[in-house]
Amino acid sequence: MEVSVLSWNVRGEDERKGAYLAHVLNWVKENWNSGQEVDFIFLQEASAMNLENTLYNGLLSSMGYQVFRFRERADGRGDCYLFAVKGGWQVEEASGYLQVWDPRELCGVPIRSPFYMEVNNGAIKLRLINFHNAFGGGVSGACTRALAEKLKEDPNTPTILAGDFNLRWDEMPDFEILYCLISNRFDHILTSPCMNYICGEALDEDLEGRPVLWEYGENDISSINGSDHCAIFGRYEMPENG
Repeated sequence: MEVSVLSWNVRGEDERKGAYLAHVLNWVKENWNSGQEVDFIFLQEASAMNLENTLYNGLLSSMGYQVFRFRERADGRGDCYLFAVKGGWQVEEASGYLQVWDPRELCGVPIRSPFYMEVNNGAIKLRLINFHNAFGGGVSGACTRALAEKLKEDPNTPTILAGDFNLRWDEMPDFEILYCLISNRFDHILTSPCMNYICGEALDEDLEGRPVLWEYGENDISSINGSDHCAIFGRYEMPENG
């Protein structure tokens, strides 16, 4: 069975990114219309959203997605995560913040906590984790290492971890139970090894600001070294009852 995910730090719905916003949403809609639906959409820094009237909610709901929003910080402050879950997937009760560090140990930097949801379509159960890492070399690395250790406590649940890590892939710790095939500078999609990589794309812009689509070959798993804060997409195959 195939499973697909798109992840994007929208930077607070910055109006200057309007053309790129339209490009990404149209890409989602075109894939939906062609029968290549995206199962899960993870957005970070979705701070300017009105949950009922936003363009995201209106468009995604019209395509059959369930839309969920949570603060990026466990104290209820900061920007928001958004999850969009395709119809046919049931969201289970298990969800919440992964409390993997003590902010007092990290120089008082506001720490964004990963938020997870569990979903099931009758054949597959998955854990979805939306992540927007704290910024700054030492703090970013500490948060990511703590998250890697936390995931080792539950290695058997197939997992998709996506978001803005504020670290290049070569700066990140070894997650061991997850594998990265799609990355775009600081933005990454990681999955459990049981999810076999099929293809991936990064929706980027050229030097003149025009949206262009970079495509990964079947065996090309390197970063395109493109801009930060661009949407990235991955498609995977995994066994049922996985």
